[in-house]
Amino acid sequence: AILDLVESAVLPAGSGVEMVDELAIEVLLAANESLVTYRRRHRSDVEIEAALDLILRDAENPRSLAACLDRLQRHASAADWDVGVTLVFEAQRALSLPTDELVPTIRSIMYRAGNELVKRWFSAPVNPIAVMHR
Repeated sequence: AILDLVESAVLPAGSGVEMVDELAIEVLLAANESLVTYRRRHRSDVEIEAALDLILRDAENPRSLAACLDRLQRHASAADWDVGVTLVFEAQRALSLPTDELVPTIRSIMYRAGNELVKRWFSAPVNPIAVMHR
């Protein structure tokens, strides 16, 4: 959802981060439950790069993409899911990309992670047991 919000608010049709109305950025921050955090940290008008850093890259913001990836990596490690750990690490490295590259790159990685998760835990039983009807 974070990627969709960022994409719809600041990455319209063109390439690169476009000039966006300050109100749109405030709505983006509010939708991500990060407006209060932004106001507390930045005592100025809303700046797009600072807002995107808070929403996407700031692991200290529990609502950020970086914080979500940190939690996902802990869960994948706890489940002993090496493929998941690797994919999350790829996504974490992508956080350093410019926003217009970050969004599609991380979305692609998360789709792969979802597919791998389904293959590992939901595709077929490991030891099927026949149930006898009497």
